[in-house]
Amino acid sequence: MIFIVKLTYTVPKESLGAHLESHKQWLFEGIASGKILAAGPAEDGKGGIVIAHCADRDALAELLAGDAFLVVGVATASVDAFDPQLHAQLWPVHWR
Repeated sequence: MIFIVKLTYTVPKESLGAHLESHKQWLFEGIASGKILAAGPAEDGKGGIVIAHCADRDALAELLAGDAFLVVGVATASVDAFDPQLHAQLWPVHWR
């Protein structure tokens, strides 16, 4: 299952600094494990987007439990999910 996670800051962006390195480390670990496919700041500057590949919502919850931004409450997460039925030919087989 592919999950689109929208992180929304609950504090001014300038207040994220104390947790930014931990958040980035979580992202790098998620990418290395193959659970996070892509991540980056949202266009509006009020949060970020994480695209994740997990077996189910329980596995996603376990992944998100490691994000410092969510643990300390400087961000909240909303989640949409889909099972890709149509995709580009280069879409990796293991993402289905």
